[in-house]
Amino acid sequence: MWAPWALCLAALGAALGSYSADQCSWRGSGLSQEAGSVEQLSLHCAEGSLEWLYPTGALRLSLAPRLPAAAAGRGEGPGHLTACVKPSGAFRGAQVYLERDGVLELLLAEAEAAARPRARCFSWLPREKVALFLQSTPHRDISRRIAALRYELRGDWRARLALPAGGPGGEGACRPCNDTEILMAICTSDFVVRGSIRSVSNDAELQESVIGVPFVPSSAQQVANVMALLEGRAGKTVDLGSGDGRLVIEAYKQGLRPAVGYELNPWLLRLSNYRAWKAGCNGKVSFLKQDLWKVNLSDCYNVTVFLAPSVKPPLAAKLLAELPDEARVVAGRFPFPSWTPTSTVGKGLDQVWAYDMKEVRQAAQTSAEGSPV
Repeated sequence: MWAPWALCLAALGAALGSYSADQCSWRGSGLSQEAGSVEQLSLHCAEGSLEWLYPTGALRLSLAPRLPAAAAGRGEGPGHLTACVKPSGAFRGAQVYLERDGVLELLLAEAEAAARPRARCFSWLPREKVALFLQSTPHRDISRRIAALRYELRGDWRARLALPAGGPGGEGACRPCNDTEILMAICTSDFVVRGSIRSVSNDAELQESVIGVPFVPSSAQQVANVMALLEGRAGKTVDLGSGDGRLVIEAYKQGLRPAVGYELNPWLLRLSNYRAWKAGCNGKVSFLKQDLWKVNLSDCYNVTVFLAPSVKPPLAAKLLAELPDEARVVAGRFPFPSWTPTSTVGKGLDQVWAYDMKEVRQAAQTSAEGSPV
């Protein structure tokens, strides 16, 4: 039953082919992908990673490592290849299949990957057509989902393997990240706008490295520009990712009450409460340790957002679903890519954009009515 379906998906995937920038690792989002589509990927290194945010449709990943220069010069090729794949601890949103000569075998189930992230290994001969097939799983909520994994290959031309080549389900051994991988982790992080590595430590319980980066607060001009776009408004005001609390405190001073900040970093929450006490707002503003994706925003009329571009599309869907028509959203540093702002203030890094939800919904409805069926 799998074979015809797999072959059809493979053909469709070839038409949608794309390659990663370094041909070792790939990072992308399913937000721009059609629900029934298959994106074709091909990576050419002996090790690397894949990170698929908000999985939609499917990915077909071919692992085709290039031979080392010495082996290639002698015309040698591996007698067989072995690959080990290890999911991240937060793997969610997809299942991984091994495609061998057009037939799919389940390699990594979503529930199993989340409960116990272990390495899965498999081998194949050069004449066999093998690929990894990642199929997104349906989710009714819009919580953050990332299907992330690392892979490592070995052949007769490669003596060392960090992940042991056991059978399917075999345990894998991790290795420390090198300097390039740490730099890539910082540069591609959703919530880092600028900064440098301050510290790297190991969390033995979570079995992962923790990278410390400096907090970059909103500038005084950014705060002033946000308040200019909220001038004369009333109602509950929230800051999603409130940092040290300066926007929440200023909103309270400008008469926007209640004023609430949502932040996951416990140290920034302590700093926020200290700043509120120092400003004479202790007990008058709230700073809550809550995941912004799980917060109900249906009673909020003013929302401020200083988050990275990759967060904006899924956040836009959440705001459209929950905010009342009378609400206004103010974004700093990066605008919402699919929304037209009602007004904007400032330039460069100090620029902020205001979006009135009633206008955003009307524009979305007009666009939907004008789209061909």
